[in-house]
Amino acid sequence: MSEYLTKDVMDQIFSKLPLKSLLRFKCLSKSWNSQISSPEFIWLHTQESVLPKTPTHDIMRYFCTAFKREKIVLTDASGVDTQISLESPFNGRVPDYFYCRIVAICNGVFCVSSYLFESENRVVLWNPRINRCLTLPVTPLCSDNSGTHMFVYGFGCAIKTRDYKVVRMAYAHGDCQHLLPPTVEIYALSSGIWKDFDGLIPDIGVVEYFWTQAVVCGKVHWTAYKRIGERRVENLLMIFDLNEEIFQELSLPEDLVEEPPTNLNAAVCGESLVVYHYNTRIRSSSCSIWVMKKYGHRFVEQGI
Repeated sequence: MSEYLTKDVMDQIFSKLPLKSLLRFKCLSKSWNSQISSPEFIWLHTQESVLPKTPTHDIMRYFCTAFKREKIVLTDASGVDTQISLESPFNGRVPDYFYCRIVAICNGVFCVSSYLFESENRVVLWNPRINRCLTLPVTPLCSDNSGTHMFVYGFGCAIKTRDYKVVRMAYAHGDCQHLLPPTVEIYALSSGIWKDFDGLIPDIGVVEYFWTQAVVCGKVHWTAYKRIGERRVENLLMIFDLNEEIFQELSLPEDLVEEPPTNLNAAVCGESLVVYHYNTRIRSSSCSIWVMKKYGHRFVEQGI
């Protein structure tokens, strides 16, 4: 049939099919395998068939005291009392009671890191819909520097190339502080390899353990800080553009510039970039939310 239909028509037909059917069709011919595996089709299928217009499920993770292990479940966002347990992407390679970090979720694909408990510092791309995992290659930056560096990750999709990318920043431990600038590596799903970043890396720090990321407009955002003199820091957002592969900076509102950087979190609400400001990081009693409703405009504080 494909001999009589154009590639664009076949893309549209395939994009309406469920993932399990596509996996079977990949085995039928080399041309179909190539077409279905292409970044362009994966993007099309994600946008048209996989992603709902409104979220249907929430991700919940918690520590189960009965079984003394962490659990990750999908809960129905509509309020229906249903839960789907997800198996760990590390497949029992580490004890259940260890904590793994979910770096980000993009188009249903999880980026999960083991750097808090493993010397190899593995990164896994995990699609729980089809129960498939891709363990990224381990580079000397991780295997040779375990315990001597603090690692910060970013994950998202480059809009122009429709390619999933992982950014890794390694901050060497110094005397009472991390050394700047960090060493940076980039992994692209299309190439399947890590590459050293040879562009300009800003002298900006990120708080260990507490960092979060937010992807808006194809850019990864982290709450970060600049050292001003020996004792003063100023907060800002550090940005990595996944399309152009360059670092950028974004100023925060004056009310947040001199707050303790541990009290700030970058996140996405709907399609907007937001920054959460807690009065204290642990056992916070209040939180203010600053929203950038249109990207590139100023942040506005929202009452809660």
